[in-house]
Amino acid sequence: MARQLKDDKWLIIIGDPMEFAAIGMGAPIEFVGRIIICDNCNAECNAGDVYYIPVLNRVFCQDCFDEWHKTATYYPEDAPYERRYFNSIKKVLEDSGLWEE
Repeated sequence: MARQLKDDKWLIIIGDPMEFAAIGMGAPIEFVGRIIICDNCNAECNAGDVYYIPVLNRVFCQDCFDEWHKTATYYPEDAPYERRYFNSIKKVLEDSGLWEE
């Protein structure tokens, strides 16, 4: 189940690729369904965790998320934008029965 990753700075949603594909994220592939592509390295995210970063409105694989998280700078003025994207994706996941509190 998708859930909020506990973080001191950012709102992050973590889940598996199938959960994100189920809500329409990712690229549609004929006869296959949808696949999730990392917005940073362009690799398929077909196993492991996927990270949705609302402040960037991007989806990262584990490696790219870890690298971004080490070097990212938090800007408080981005919080309203971040919250809006977080809440909208969380609502879609909740409505789909894919959100875990």
